[in-house]
Amino acid sequence: MRTAALIILTILLAFNMTLAQKPDSEFHVGIYIGPSLPQGEYAETNGDKSGYAQNGIGAMVELRKNIHKATWVSSLIFSSNSTDANAMQDQLFEMGLVADDHFSVWAMTGLSLRKALSENVFIYGSGLFGLLFSNYPDIYTTDGFTKTTYTYSSTTTLGYGLGAGLSVFKMNLAIRYCMASPTYERSGDWLGLNGDKKLTIPADNLFILFGYEF
Repeated sequence: MRTAALIILTILLAFNMTLAQKPDSEFHVGIYIGPSLPQGEYAETNGDKSGYAQNGIGAMVELRKNIHKATWVSSLIFSSNSTDANAMQDQLFEMGLVADDHFSVWAMTGLSLRKALSENVFIYGSGLFGLLFSNYPDIYTTDGFTKTTYTYSSTTTLGYGLGAGLSVFKMNLAIRYCMASPTYERSGDWLGLNGDKKLTIPADNLFILFGYEF
């Protein structure tokens, strides 16, 4: 299923680029940056599906092609979020803990409807789907004598998103709510016990981005 989704997404992105190369097409590129705000279990610090993700930074490159009354959009959204290692450590007794950061890339495509409020002011809403490429941070612990490392594999999974925004003279406020539930393979030993396991941890993220459309 993952392979089929990747093939479909690649075809859609390629078709979007082909349309953009037509001389009469209204094709635009937007560049954005702003906060990345983990939501739900992705931000939780207690439970098997907790992500321990903290607020971070997001960036987006978006291609937009007008098609009649709708707009076809394709986006790459990058996100980096630190891990709440202190919350992890609070659940351990007399152990030190260090954790890597979360990093993810959302490759999304879909349709957007725009409404003109004036000649140079627009609002819009979008429905998106695509793929999430993500990692769960590796975790390192020590009790002063024994060191333990939990390593998590990178993964790719289907993702969905909702978008809204405001465009004023090509300056844009873009809001994206992206949703996915990736499954990671964990490997490592915990106090002499095999810690290998598959974990599904939601990675819902809210992006509030500011940018310019060329």
